[in-house]
Formats: sequence, C-alpha cells, structure tokens
Amino acid sequence: MKRRTLLAGMLGAPALLAQPAIPLRRLGSTTLSVSALGFGCAPGLKDAALYRRAIDLGVTYFHAGDRDPQFDRDILRVLQPYRRGIAIGLMTRTANTTGAAIDSMLSATRIGVIDVWYLISPRAEDLSGAAMEALIAARGAGKVRHIGITSHNLTDDATRVTAPGSPVEVVMMTYNFLSPSKDVESIERLRAHGVGIVPMKTMGGGFQLGGTETPAAIARWIASDPRLHSAPIAVDTIAQLEQNVSSLYRKFDDSDRELLASQRKVASASFCRLCGSCRGVCPRGVPTSDMVRCAMYAEGYRDVRRARAELATLRDPGCGECTTCVVKCPNGVAIPQRLNRARSLSL
Repeated sequence: MKRRTLLAGMLGAPALLAQPAIPLRRLGSTTLSVSALGFGCAPGLKDAALYRRAIDLGVTYFHAGDRDPQFDRDILRVLQPYRRGIAIGLMTRTANTTGAAIDSMLSATRIGVIDVWYLISPRAEDLSGAAMEALIAARGAGKVRHIGITSHNLTDDATRVTAPGSPVEVVMMTYNFLSPSKDVESIERLRAHGVGIVPMKTMGGGFQLGGTETPAAIARWIASDPRLHSAPIAVDTIAQLEQNVSSLYRKFDDSDRELLASQRKVASASFCRLCGSCRGVCPRGVPTSDMVRCAMYAEGYRDVRRARAELATLRDPGCGECTTCVVKCPNGVAIPQRLNRARSLSL
C-alpha cells in the first residue's frame, strides 16, 4: 500500500486512500496473471500519466489494437517502459497478420514480446489459414506468448476453439449484463477447456450510462465473476479510472442487480447483442448486425472514427422497396432506425 501511494505521488497523481485491491486471475491455462479490471487502450492515444496511474492502481492487463497500425505502435511505445509488470494484448485483422508484420511491430516498438496476439473475428477457415500459421510460428519463436481471437459469434467460435488441436488459448468476446443465457453456456464451455476469457463491450454499448451509478455496478459485476479473467475497460481520464477502481470498495449486491435490470430496459432498443438471429435474414443481403454494431460505436462509445472505419469494410446494398423491414430483433433492437443511423455516418 505504501509503495502505491508513494508512486502515485511521484507521478503527480492523487492517491486513493485504503485502495481496494483489483482481483488477479490466471488467464485460463496461460502463464499470465491478469487484473480483473483491465485497460482498453483504444480509441486514441491518452496522456501517458493515465497509463502510469492505471499501473499504480493495480491494473496489469492492457489491450491495444485500433485497426490502425500507427496507433498500435504509438501505444506499445508508451507501455514499453512498464513491460515487465504488465501483460499486453494486441489484435489485428487476418489479412494484416503475417510474420513480417509481427517482426515489424516488435522491432518498431521494442516491446520484446506480445503476451496475447488476437485475430479479429476470424472466419472458420482462418483458424487454419496463413494468419494463424504466422502466429503459431511467432509463438514458437518466442515473439508471441499466447494466441487469441476476438469473437462476435460466440456459440460457433466456442465450438471451434475447443475442438481438438485448436491453437487458440484466449477468446475476447462481447459479454455484459445484456448478454443472453446461451453466452454463459459458451463461456462455461471455454472455461472447462482452459481458455482465457476476456470480455469486451462490458458497458452495454455505453447507452444511457452517463450520470448514473451503472459503470460502478458493472465494475463490481465483473470483479464478482471468476469466469471473467480481465475486462479491458476504456477510460479517458484519471478520474474515470479511479472511479472504476474505487467501486470495488464494496461487493456486487442486490441493489446493483436491480440497477442493471433497469438499465437493460433502456439499452435494449440500441445495443446489439450479436446473437446472430438477424444474420442472413435480409433478402437484399444487408449486413444487419454489423451495421447495428457500427451505429453503437458512434452513439454508445462516441467513437465515430471507428464506426466509419468499420462501415468502410462492409458491403451494404441498401434497402429496397420493402414496406416494412423483415428483420426482427428478438431482443428489441429497433433495426430500421439503427440501419439509418449507420448509413448517416457514411454521408
């Protein structure tokens, strides 16, 4: 405790009194011990003091990967001085995951090794393709410690990851207080196979969370669930960071459950749970779930740049002359409104 207070003072940041400890958990069957509350480095490079304060407060897992190689290099350079005390996750698209790209990233940042290198939402064939082969070779050469994937299709990906011979050791997936019960079943399956669990979008898309006690309740919810190894929550200020950590002064309780239940009603019309129910339903081939997710990035996360970058990768044929939308969300997402919002970002 004295060391944390002293270090905070040296860095010019206010120290928290009687700082609650962030739970540390083994990341599945990997060699890594990570903090239950992690640090989501995207979007945008923050003041270096914010990363230093996170480390002082006990955060040991930092997740990078903004689909922008320059951003990734910048953040890894900032984290490099603290390399020995933290675990770093980095995600890249399969098309950009090559042996040369891995070597270039390590050389440019002098980071030494990436603890978990994730392929972003790989297709089934990608799990045995060139990108995975590059990661397996890098792991064998000591350039990458563990291989992961990000998942927006947890049911199918859990089956693939737990198949015999799978090289995937960590899965980063959408999981929060809005997630369906079948996601819990998939997480249990992954956990039984020793797969590391890194939940993302834990704030339920960020809808209507400002000015409420919801972020603190979510932090307690994460810390109370041993199935969730480390949730990299994005913050912009030291005050936000300290609020998240300070929320662990008390345990997750019935009042938190009631609060999250009320927030479920508010967020359901906008937050896509990526359950897959709408995938392939549109007769014109509109990528409904992907476009709804992009609208969420813009409004919930307030990250228009990321939303537009994601939209640029999608083929959207546009709506036809349907009098009503045939795509219906079982969780209550207002599909037509979300699609219109996504398209407005491209104008």
